[in-house]
Amino acid sequence: MVNPRLPILFLGLALPALLFLAGCEEEQFRPGTPAAVTRPTDEDEHAPQGANEDRKVMLLRSVIQLIEDAATTPGGKNLVTASDYLNEYFEGTKPEEYALAPETRAFLTERKFSQGAMTDRERPRFDAQADPLHVQDCLLYQAVATHAAGRGDDLTRVRRVFDWVSRNVLLVPPEFLSTPGVVYQAQARPYDVLVRGMATEGDGAWTDKKEKGYWSERGWVFMVLCRQLGVDVGLVAITPQGAEKRQYWVCAALVDGKVYLFDHRLGVEVPAPDGRSVATLDQVLEQPALLDRLNHTGDEKWKYDISPSDLSGAKVEIALDASPGYYTPRMRLLQRELAARNRMVLFREPAAQAQAFQKALGDRLAGVDLWLLPLEVEFRLFRDPQFVQSTLGPLRLYHPGLPLLGARLLQLRGETATAIQTYVSFRMNPNVVFEENKKKFPVPPEQLDALNTTATYFLALCQMENGAMGQAENLFEQTLKRTPEPKPGPPYVSLFHFGAVSNLGRLHEDKGELEKAVAFYKRELPTPQMIGNLYRAGLLAPKVAPEAPDEAKSSRPEIKPESKVP
Repeated sequence: MVNPRLPILFLGLALPALLFLAGCEEEQFRPGTPAAVTRPTDEDEHAPQGANEDRKVMLLRSVIQLIEDAATTPGGKNLVTASDYLNEYFEGTKPEEYALAPETRAFLTERKFSQGAMTDRERPRFDAQADPLHVQDCLLYQAVATHAAGRGDDLTRVRRVFDWVSRNVLLVPPEFLSTPGVVYQAQARPYDVLVRGMATEGDGAWTDKKEKGYWSERGWVFMVLCRQLGVDVGLVAITPQGAEKRQYWVCAALVDGKVYLFDHRLGVEVPAPDGRSVATLDQVLEQPALLDRLNHTGDEKWKYDISPSDLSGAKVEIALDASPGYYTPRMRLLQRELAARNRMVLFREPAAQAQAFQKALGDRLAGVDLWLLPLEVEFRLFRDPQFVQSTLGPLRLYHPGLPLLGARLLQLRGETATAIQTYVSFRMNPNVVFEENKKKFPVPPEQLDALNTTATYFLALCQMENGAMGQAENLFEQTLKRTPEPKPGPPYVSLFHFGAVSNLGRLHEDKGELEKAVAFYKRELPTPQMIGNLYRAGLLAPKVAPEAPDEAKSSRPEIKPESKVP
């Protein structure tokens, strides 16, 4: 039983607006339909004007602090106050600064965005819901990306981020994160995916009428992290000859005029002809047989879903993240004002992205479109109560009244040592309490057990990142023992089994223990990650030499992040 005292609305992690969504009626999603927003009140219209520079510096600093603390501050007032401060900060800004660029307006018009939707993007005031939430998201994405990427050239940093995502965001099958009483599993925002450490790739009940591959959570995480590095990433969408619907395939990262392919579903880079670097889209279109390398097994069950013949004469497009915050001029204004550690990417013109991909690929590219799922998720979070409930179900353990969320955010932000101390402080502690309104309640045994399992798994990730392989191995093995039979539904922690299996393979590969690595890679998983694991096993198998195990090395290039990024 879940403690009935623990509320299911996790303010700061999901949307503050969720408090009043239970009474809203569901509306049909249409591309370009604006989400509900809080309109200015009379009091807002009389906000202070002409603030001096010291006041403006204080306001901006307060905005960032309020938003950064919102996830662990119950009550939901942080984001509302932050939006008020932003409106005061930008009071007196010229109206034309809030206008969409003509190229972006044309780009959105071509993709059937309504005039009302574009007018909503151009509002000269920050709302109390979507706008601060977008900043909160980008704050976390910037911290994760900076920590994971380390130093180096752009491609090396992108590869490190992809490696981090593949290790830290495990895959679960569609509907395994469904909530009792709700008819489907909701698509999750990258922020929530990062916090819970679980993602879905595939087609669930909610997306069964969309194009194939429309459901992509780990791919979306990779996209938003790379944006913080200043690298544009889209989804490659192909329509094979004779097919009626397109299929979203792999992530495409645009670096130095070349489009590199990362298969987020498998957790592996698409291999280049040399077998070590990342293939470009040009290379794969010229040599479709490169994809045969991803079929390292004769089992049709785990056959790679795109064949060389699928690319022959196929229509190839790039689909861009349609999250509306990134093409809202208010965010362009705020991005210009941020500096030092608060610098982050809040805004990116979709038309400019489209032009960059077109220039890189030329006639090989049939066009650049928008991947509408991010827009649909935001729409439903504000308008569909069932979607809201489905979103919140897998986040129950991350209520700010429990110790897990604070530790997890420290870990994601790269404060690994403090995160480890926090996990250790409550893991296996029978006296953990739930705190709310200065009152403390005992945590039920079932929930305490779920907290312990989650902390064990996240601790293993921390230790692996620190290079403490022995401790990481022990904690991953403990996770397997605590989750012997992964199954769908709450409390969801049994699903960490899948991540422990894959990461034990990665861990043993990193240690040069290739036979053990291959054994874990061949353990069956019910997700596309299995194909990626079998690919890794196939690369290692010829190198397994019992007579000289210490000389065997991983086939992957060294792209680990540095321990400290200034």
